[in-house]
Parts: sequence; structure tokens; C-alpha cells
Amino acid sequence: MPPEDYAPITDSTPISGTITLAINSPNTTSIDLNGITVEIIEHVAQAYEGFSFANGALTGYTGSDTEIVIPTSYSLRSIGNELIYSFQDKDELLKYYNEVEWNRYRIDAGCYWITPHGQEERYVQISETSEDEVLNLQDDAFPLQIRFASFTIPAEASTVNDDLLMYAFMVPLTDVIKGKLTTLTIETGETMIEVNQSNYAEKMNEIESVMGSGLASALPMKITFGEYVEAIEGDDYTVSSVGVGLVEMDVLLGINNSNITSITIPNISSLTFMDGAFDGCQSLTTLIIESQSVFEQFENANSLGNIMNNTTLTTIKVSASIIDGGASSTYLDSASFSRSDTAQDGYYVYTKI
Repeated sequence: MPPEDYAPITDSTPISGTITLAINSPNTTSIDLNGITVEIIEHVAQAYEGFSFANGALTGYTGSDTEIVIPTSYSLRSIGNELIYSFQDKDELLKYYNEVEWNRYRIDAGCYWITPHGQEERYVQISETSEDEVLNLQDDAFPLQIRFASFTIPAEASTVNDDLLMYAFMVPLTDVIKGKLTTLTIETGETMIEVNQSNYAEKMNEIESVMGSGLASALPMKITFGEYVEAIEGDDYTVSSVGVGLVEMDVLLGINNSNITSITIPNISSLTFMDGAFDGCQSLTTLIIESQSVFEQFENANSLGNIMNNTTLTTIKVSASIIDGGASSTYLDSASFSRSDTAQDGYYVYTKI
């Protein structure tokens, strides 16, 4: 039953305020709602769910899609100075925990807040049993919220396993390198290190000085987050590479998702690949290439970030316009592959022999 103050909308009813609508096409300027024309005055860009970028480099994909298309460009949108995840049931939590290595590190290290269903928010301190406090929650604790925000590792944590201390330290630092976190401030004793997406390589000597004698000796340590950002549709940045590496920290970031079965590389004029950019893509079987420059980079098995050596790739589809235009690939046109005689649905198909 409608409320007492309910009044039907007619042609003469004045309407003001903001209406939020999900519009598939960014080119839509107006829509018709049962005879009422609504002018679109602002488009809210859609997020590139699961993708992370840093200075034009694709640094990771943690989404659930098994078939992905690498974006050609992106913009960034602030989502605040903390990460908040909601899990509807235990299966959803376990999926988050098991599917991505860095998610496990984030949960195992503690230093976050949880709000089980019907309970007050509480802090999970770093300890050898941090993950148990979350993973052993009963079904009635869901839906569950986990909030990752700035934290302090107390001096008392010096007896905690070194790996857990390293996880607590490295996860937000890696978020900076991935491009998910704008800045990170590390304070220990008289030392304060401010790391951002542009200077992290330069800050390695200072960071190594903190890590060098063991993190336990650097406690207490205060970790302060800047802003977390998400990639959205836009053209502020052009995607120029896949993967980023930092030798000093033995960190290599690429697509690294074991669920992906197909990756499409669209018509990007210039795209480079970090060695191991596809490490962790153990389920990848199909690569679709729509870029001539990427096709021509495929010179041997170590090309495109060692994609042939690090995945289960067996099928490569190449836009017919590339092949018909006379372009060639040293490796794909060798005896290692068999190419279809004719194009199929706009692609020539290379099958690994």
C-alpha cells in the first residue's frame, strides 16, 4: 500500500532532485521514461572491476571473470583511505581468501577490523592465529564486514612469526606499487618514510634499512594509508604495459589470476610485457590478439612476458585484418603452430602443435 502522502506523477507534476540510473552506453544523452524525457546531465563511469593499474602499467586482475579484455585506457576514482569488504557467507570469504595470494597475506597478517553479523566491530591483532579468528567464524556471523585501514604493529608483536610481520608490512606497500594506494607512511622510532606511486623505487634503500635487521626490531611501527583508488572507464591514462617488477623487493606484479581462461588484447598501438606478466594464469588456454604491434612482438616462446612458458596456452586468435594485411609473427608462423586456412568469425586461429 502506498504511503498517505503518496501522489501519482502526472505530466504537470514538478520533479526536482537527483535520479540515479544505470545507463549502459556512455553516449546516451537522454532517455524516455513512459513518456517523460529525462536528460542525462552526468555519467558516472563504471569501474574496471578487479583491474589495478600504476602509471600506465596493468599490475593485476583479481576479478571473477574468466574471460577478460585488457582496457586500452583508464581513469582513477578515490574510494577513501580504507578498504571495506562485505562477505555474504563463508563460501564467499573462503573464495576471497583462497583465490588470490595477496588476499591470503592480508587476512593472515591481522591488523584489521571485523564486524560479524549482529556484533560490534572488533580489531584483529597480528598473531599466529589472526586468520583463525576470521576463517573459523560460524555461519551466523555472516554477512561479515572486514575493514582494512591504517594500523600500528605494537612492540609486543616482536615475538610474532617473521612472515606475518612481513605480510603486514608488504601488503600495503604492494598496494602502492600496484597503483591501488596513492601513498603510504611508515613510522618507526625516529624514521619516517613516505612512499608513493612515483618514488617507491627510490625509497628502497630506506625501506631495506627498516627490513634489514628484521621487522621485529623496528617495532612499534605505524602504517598510515593515503587514499585508495579504483580504475574506472576513462582516458586519463593509456595502458602501455602489462606487469611491473621491483628487483630489490623480489616483487613481480602481472595479471596473475588462476581463473582466467581467455585474454583479449585489443587494438593498442604500443604495449610491452614484463617477463612473467602472466605468471599464475595456469588456466589460460586462449589468447585473442587484435593489435598488429603485439602480434609482431611474438618472436619466440619467451615473447609477451613468457606467456607460452608460464601458461597452458594452446589457442591464439588473430584478427583477420592483421593477417590479410601481410603482417607476420616469427614464432606463430613457425612450425610450432598450425594456422587455420581461412578466418573464422573475424579471426585466424593458431593452434599449438
